[in-house]
Amino acid sequence: MLRRLNTRHAGFAAAFDELLAWEAREAADVAAQAGAIVEDVRANGDAALVRLTQRFDDVPVAAAAQLELPASAFDAALSELPAADRTALE
Repeated sequence: MLRRLNTRHAGFAAAFDELLAWEAREAADVAAQAGAIVEDVRANGDAALVRLTQRFDDVPVAAAAQLELPASAFDAALSELPAADRTALE
């Protein structure tokens, strides 16, 4: 739900502080979840990568090798980018 705040309304400062506190809690939760994913992949390698790909991307893969892209796919993608974007990536 979108919440609008107006600096001229009474209670703006309290509502804004509440919003920032919520975002900080959410950011900490996201960081914790991302850290758990990284640790899982470090500890379990390709098996974790396959399991997490199935979980988050709903892509049925049996081995991490199925997730690899050939260099030609990267070359093709780069050739389709605007020059400034390509320069930034290279």
